[in-house]
Amino acid sequence: MGLYTYVGGGVREVTGYEPEELLGHHWSDLLVESSRASVREAANACFAAKAPIRSLVNELVAKDGRRVTVLTNGRPQLASDGSLIGYCGSDRDVTELFRTQCELQRFRNMMDQANFGIVLAGEDQKISYVNTAFAQDHGYEPADLVGEPISRLHSPNQIGRVQELIEVIQREGKFVGREVWHRRADGVEFPMLMTGIRLTAPDGTHSLAATALDITDRKKIDRELAEAKARAEESAQIKSAFLSMISHEFRTPLNHIIGFSSLIVESSADPEILDFAHHIQHSGEEFLEMITGLLELATLDAVDISPRNAPFSLAELIGRAEVTLHDYLDQSEHASQIQVDAFDSVKTSGDWRLGDAPKLYLILVQLIKNAVKFTRAGAIGISYDEPTPGMIRFSVRDSGSGLSPEKFQEVSAPFVQGDSGMTRRPDGLGIGLAVSQKIAKVLHGEVRLGKSDPGSTVIEILVPLAVAA
Repeated sequence: MGLYTYVGGGVREVTGYEPEELLGHHWSDLLVESSRASVREAANACFAAKAPIRSLVNELVAKDGRRVTVLTNGRPQLASDGSLIGYCGSDRDVTELFRTQCELQRFRNMMDQANFGIVLAGEDQKISYVNTAFAQDHGYEPADLVGEPISRLHSPNQIGRVQELIEVIQREGKFVGREVWHRRADGVEFPMLMTGIRLTAPDGTHSLAATALDITDRKKIDRELAEAKARAEESAQIKSAFLSMISHEFRTPLNHIIGFSSLIVESSADPEILDFAHHIQHSGEEFLEMITGLLELATLDAVDISPRNAPFSLAELIGRAEVTLHDYLDQSEHASQIQVDAFDSVKTSGDWRLGDAPKLYLILVQLIKNAVKFTRAGAIGISYDEPTPGMIRFSVRDSGSGLSPEKFQEVSAPFVQGDSGMTRRPDGLGIGLAVSQKIAKVLHGEVRLGKSDPGSTVIEILVPLAVAA
């Protein structure tokens, strides 16, 4: 029982065997070993019941070792007394069909396990498939939505938006990253970020496929970040307004202190009183300089400043800066040990430029003050050149303790001093470089650390300046 008594010629195409090679062999001899027991069990059940075999999937081993999936159908052959003689049937090669179905099932499993929503709809805009994530986002099971119109997932005021996107797909074939509001089973509306494409079947019919990601939490985070930014900006404005008000309020009494101490210096002949007056005057001037710096910093933070565009002479600007350098040196206790190194400026394509000379001068003054402050002996110099057409570079060189790139980055922040060690008294508030960089940004330029050696520092100002006609 179960031995082949007839084999048709079609077996060659399916298994590679000649019909006569299989005659007398048991029908299960070609079965893959791993599935032989289960297939025989299913077949024996049919044999016992003398029932037809319908669409029994089994896998055979071809003559060349290939695995072939076949669909077996057979009808029982009975003797006149009703006993089972055997089966007459056929095997249909469904290897490719079975492989395609397996691939489709794997793809479906992948979509079902995705952590974002996937939905398919036909030309009638009725849902043909949704994955688990999409259904759960809307408070449904997948089976609840299949066959339902897309409109079920949206409130009436969103239907127009949905139709617009469907028209985009029909016209352009896709849309990417559009926000659409959906409605859950409980009626609550929520935002989803969607991307859709048009699918075309072999028969020419079209369907729509879309991915959807619930962005409720993302929008909440964006909103909180926007609120935090608004609070930070409000805090910065309050800080700037406070600094501005305090600066203005302090300057009036300070000017009185400086003025009256000057009168004492001019009118008194008592050496002790003169010494006291000089100390009062010097301290008042230092305090006034700090307040002025705070006012500049507050103004730059609080006001949207635009650069002016007027013709000026580069040579005249650098000359004025050199005069300022000498003025600050005259006030330094180390003046006798410092020389001004007025090295030649490189010739540029034009001396007269269009730009904001007052703001450039203000940056140079800040850098000159720092150069004088941190130099005990050696040379200080200022110069300019044109590294590229239309870009002017001003350089301030000092013989101080030097700055590494890391330290330069650190002292660029407001209220950080370049030398806070115990070997010197910290002068100022540490805002000169921060003010300079803010002004340079207004001018579409930058303040940066130049090529410096141990024991010296070069700070550069790079700004775009057009040649004046």
